[in-house]
Amino acid sequence: MKDQYLNELKKRLKLANSCIPTVVGCLLFILQGGFFASPSNTAYASDASPAASLAAADSDAFAFEYLRECIRTNKGNVVISPYGAFSVLSMLANGADGSTRSELLRVLKVSTSLDDLNHSNAANLDILNSETKVQLKIANAIFVDNDFPLLHTFLQSMKESYKSEVANLNFADPASVKTINTWVSEKTQARIPTLIDRLRQGDCAVLINAVYFKGSWARPFDKKDTTDGAFHLEDGTVKTVSMMNHEAGFSYYKGPEFQAVSLPYKGTESLIVLLPNPDKKAADICREMNEKSWHTIFDGFQDRDIALKLPRFRVNFSLELKSILERMGMTNSFNPRTANFKALSKQPAYVGRAIQKTFIDVNEEGTEAAAATAVVMVAATAIRPAPLEFKVDRPFVIALKENKTGSLLFFGLIAEP
Repeated sequence: MKDQYLNELKKRLKLANSCIPTVVGCLLFILQGGFFASPSNTAYASDASPAASLAAADSDAFAFEYLRECIRTNKGNVVISPYGAFSVLSMLANGADGSTRSELLRVLKVSTSLDDLNHSNAANLDILNSETKVQLKIANAIFVDNDFPLLHTFLQSMKESYKSEVANLNFADPASVKTINTWVSEKTQARIPTLIDRLRQGDCAVLINAVYFKGSWARPFDKKDTTDGAFHLEDGTVKTVSMMNHEAGFSYYKGPEFQAVSLPYKGTESLIVLLPNPDKKAADICREMNEKSWHTIFDGFQDRDIALKLPRFRVNFSLELKSILERMGMTNSFNPRTANFKALSKQPAYVGRAIQKTFIDVNEEGTEAAAATAVVMVAATAIRPAPLEFKVDRPFVIALKENKTGSLLFFGLIAEP
């Protein structure tokens, strides 16, 4: 029954991937001045079953809120991977229990069960890793300290639904950091050479998702047509950039606040470029974007001959995700007193930090992009109970006592400090 369900889910998701272009199937970026691309496998067939839609619709809702929170405190170039964050938090949800799991599922915008989430993520992962016309590889891993045993049921879910590698390390050995970073570097073709700077005292497990994409344009730009051009920053200054030029037929959309063009790769992916109107900021477009308006773009795409001018660019970006995820409602996981990860290990733990690093290079030949996202768990074997509040905010009595003899040297009533 399960195999039949997964086969049907894979067919549905395959249709979803082919009917609407995406960027890398997972990466979203915004370039100051006005560009951003598809956040995930967001578009899906209208006749998809609710379970099949989960990998797309729920990750859509998560992606746009994640985008809004990321640009809220970051200026200039912002490159994020909603897919990477969604995958790692999905893995983390499998180790959570009680209100901590419920909270994680709410943050992920998951409308069904954890089992359904795992099934759809597994099917989605198979589809993404089956791409042959571009290089698109997704990898998951868990690195765990030798002294922190993970539950068999959790490990089984990670291997079955996320194809996750599992490695036991001695976290007290500095070589463990090198081992983790080497894995990330290999999976991202050295584009993310360092994800974890160090393992701190108490760190017990690291959950990681890595994404690598390299695709050639279906209609490459000619390098000899690339010329210096003016790029107008939002502060009014003008920067000279290498402007690629290409005149060809593209899918084009014109809306009230921006226009968009879809640049296909040789596979089923595309780069979606949104250019705000001159009186509109790119960050405003991102803040206002949601699943409905996103799909409106694709419904309105029409084939047009376009004289395209697009900057050649390369961006490296990194984010500490704790404050972002807390604003999205993920608070229990970071609190050692409220975190419940009983489905992860018999030993108590909480999320100490979350990190995402990304890379994207767009040039005349195509695009290379990579992302790595990590959640670092901290053992909480000696959590003290919450302190009892003793707030002296009304009249009180004092006694100054000499403890050796027991003598009361002073007594008093303080009615007004």
